Amino acid sequence: MSTVTETDPAKLPQWQGRPVPWATKWSGEEVPEPLLPDLDSSGAVALGYRDGVENRDEYGYLWRREGIGRGGEPQFKQLNGYRQKACMRTPRCHVCGVRLPKDRPIHWLLPPDGLTTTTWSGTTSVTVMSPPTCDGCVELARRLCPHLRAHGSSLLEVRDFRLWGVIGEAFMLEFVADGPRGPEIKLLDRVKDAVLQYGVEYEEAGPKTFVVRQQIVELLDWEVIES
Repeated sequence: MSTVTETDPAKLPQWQGRPVPWATKWSGEEVPEPLLPDLDSSGAVALGYRDGVENRDEYGYLWRREGIGRGGEPQFKQLNGYRQKACMRTPRCHVCGVRLPKDRPIHWLLPPDGLTTTTWSGTTSVTVMSPPTCDGCVELARRLCPHLRAHGSSLLEVRDFRLWGVIGEAFMLEFVADGPRGPEIKLLDRVKDAVLQYGVEYEEAGPKTFVVRQQIVELLDWEVIES
């Protein structure tokens, strides 16, 4: 790997003298407003927020509300959903937030278990939920992250990738009857770590009853260059 200038930790968000990665979730970014089940214009059960303000992607999936103000304390083991999505789609480095080039290879720093082999309808994909890392932040991430220090890491050169799907919470809901305060809807079940692939129809979970936490991408052209 060519010599690069390492990111200055002092330029990252700080907490008690410790640098905090750009995509990290903070405790003050929790939004407690509950999701509400209702019937959409077609009469199907759907989830939404009381004020009707929603952040849905092009596939119709509802993203869970979070703040972006970095208040409170950093939750180092969690990623802010909006910033994680920006890292995967733009793409951006999850450590410093810098935009990465779309017209040339970028690097992905992953723990040993960071690559997932997913098979849907006979097709196998290699997917990741961890965002990419710019060249200047690779060694900084290896030094600051307790998980990478303890378990090691692999550095991938990724030449092509695409948005694959989402991970979040699936709600199984059933319309019961029309009540005095509106539709009565029963919660049958919920799955907190459900993975859904874009473009696939699901009988029990879909855009109307699924709330997204993070984006998943599929690596199409890549190789491990350091481990």
